[in-house]
Amino acid sequence: MNAIKRWLAPPVFEGDEAKTRQAGLINMIGLTCIAFILIVMLGSLFDSSTPTSTLIIDLLGGATILQFMYWLRSGRVTVVGVGIVVFGLAYVTAVTASIGTIRTPTAAIFVFWVLLTGLLFGLRGSLIGTAAASLAVWGLILAENAGWLRQPNYGVGVTQWITFTALFGFTSGLTFYIIQSTKKALTTAEKEIEQRKQVGADLLDSEQRYRTLVEWTVEAIVVHREGKLLYANPAAVSLFGAGSARDLIGISIHDLTHPEHRDLVLRRLKTHGDDGPDSPMMEQKLARLDGATIYVEVKGTSISFDGIPARLASLRDITERKAIEAAVDATRLKAEELSRSKSRFLTSASHDLRQPAHALGMFVARMAELPHDEQTKHLVASMDAAVRAMQDMLDGFFDISRLDSEQTHVSLAAFPIQGILEKLRDSVGRAANDKGLRLRLRPSEHWVESDPGLLLRILLNLVNNAVRYTQQGTILVACRTTNDGTRLRIEVRDSGVGIPARHHEDIFQEFFQVDNPERDRSKGLGVGLSIVDRACRLLNHPLSMRSAPGAGTCITVTVPLASALPGPAQLDSNELGAQTSFDGLRVLLIEDDALGRDGLASLLASWGCRVMTADGAQAACDQCQQDHAPDIVISDFRLGGGINGIQAISSLNAVVGRPVAACLISGDTDVNVREQAKVAGLTLLQKPVRPAKLRSLIQHLVRNKPTL
Repeated sequence: MNAIKRWLAPPVFEGDEAKTRQAGLINMIGLTCIAFILIVMLGSLFDSSTPTSTLIIDLLGGATILQFMYWLRSGRVTVVGVGIVVFGLAYVTAVTASIGTIRTPTAAIFVFWVLLTGLLFGLRGSLIGTAAASLAVWGLILAENAGWLRQPNYGVGVTQWITFTALFGFTSGLTFYIIQSTKKALTTAEKEIEQRKQVGADLLDSEQRYRTLVEWTVEAIVVHREGKLLYANPAAVSLFGAGSARDLIGISIHDLTHPEHRDLVLRRLKTHGDDGPDSPMMEQKLARLDGATIYVEVKGTSISFDGIPARLASLRDITERKAIEAAVDATRLKAEELSRSKSRFLTSASHDLRQPAHALGMFVARMAELPHDEQTKHLVASMDAAVRAMQDMLDGFFDISRLDSEQTHVSLAAFPIQGILEKLRDSVGRAANDKGLRLRLRPSEHWVESDPGLLLRILLNLVNNAVRYTQQGTILVACRTTNDGTRLRIEVRDSGVGIPARHHEDIFQEFFQVDNPERDRSKGLGVGLSIVDRACRLLNHPLSMRSAPGAGTCITVTVPLASALPGPAQLDSNELGAQTSFDGLRVLLIEDDALGRDGLASLLASWGCRVMTADGAQAACDQCQQDHAPDIVISDFRLGGGINGIQAISSLNAVVGRPVAACLISGDTDVNVREQAKVAGLTLLQKPVRPAKLRSLIQHLVRNKPTL
């Protein structure tokens, strides 16, 4: 049976598709001819009148076709095609001649032959086949009319010949049309097949590329449907600690999720579903197959997997990053705790160090007022300079600490800048005159919005710095509005040595000084501009500088302008400069530090004051009940017994029955202390207190003390 199938199958010629197609067609025609001959022979056997010659012709025809089929398989396709056509014509003619007449049945045989020639050789075969069939029929008609055939003559004539010729021509044309249409259809089909093959190849190539990409990417990728894993790439296999992808297929996502995050994952699956929208990146805590916990970033999207909606999830292992973040957080918390400890230490150190510095300053100021010989005067002046340097150092250190503290608050308010300029003149004017410098402060009517205390500190540092590094010439403080009219530029200009461009950034660092490697304290500490920079950043006041060697320096602070609103009462510079007599002025000094109390009491007494001292609120109240009420109260803020200076002054007012002029002094740099003093309406002087500043404040209190 297999041999018969192989014999019936058309031959295939590798690399020659056209020859293979033609061989397939000839094979089909040959098999059809064999079938036709067998049918004719079978009919002839049942018909006793069939001549023996006809059977012989049928046998010869069948043998010839079988020979052609053999040659076809040996590759002689063209020879077989021509042979079949020639044999077909001869066979048809012989069969018709054996029948003895031309009628419709025999004409159908010629039609079949014309179709055969058209199928094998196209238009050329159709034309040749039509002509050959026509000539064969004409010859048969002539033979029949001449009586050469064994059948009687039925009077077939030219008309019948013309009819058959027309039939053959029509058949030939129809065959050509069918062949051409078939070729076009086959060509179109071949193109579509090629396109489909190309698309299929592209799809396979694309699928292979994406599969390779997914398989080799370092990102873990899984596909799941209804919470069950369907696919896992090698990175996912490694992520979950599996031996192969088969270990993960079919596992529920619920089983791979850490118990702490299972509710979160369940809500995520319900929200997005297998065919839902893309899910955003989020962190999840998962459990490996070995029980270890991992942290991942997960992002999902919907895909079609095996033709059914599913969910693709990309997972990125962030376990190491989370560990680093935890370590960083722990380090940050430790650093914050250390910073708080440092702040607590500096706060305590500030108060404790300011107390003796304050007392020492008072003692030195008192000594300077006593009569001395020249040698002693020089010694006292040196002591005073040393004390001032120490006090400046403490102020600088604790200002930096306070500005760096997270608890530092700014108190923004609208106030006239002229008041700040007058305080600058009072504070720095004498030092500028002592060096032979001209200090010019251009008056300004503008109001600004800032923290008055911090802005004064900024400008004091800038002007003091200008005085320190200017040997001759002028120091100018001027205010100019910006082009848009919303801010005020406060410029501090000097005619000093100037600063090279390479040091413009360095001078705002702590303890950096140009040309002072030996750390000469007479040239300052190198913290003033650092304080300025910190305070400006805290207030969000832009700071800029222009300077060059030999051309002086200009530093500008830009402050927001405010509308001219009534502000707090400003100290009159003329009033501060006036000499007010303190003779007989009753001053109650409340101070729990013995050294500070003795030093300040001695200084006040040298100014002509009648000084009463107390170490606490209760002792002060007792003093007022036994003696006359004081004219002025000077109280330390931090007192013993859990009572502060504000409470002590309030108790004294209650004992006296009226408000008493008072002020506070304190070595505490806590912002809350300043806020409490401001709310109570009391002026606060920071220890160590400068004698000149204290004297000016007492003058102000004397002139503005409450009246009955």
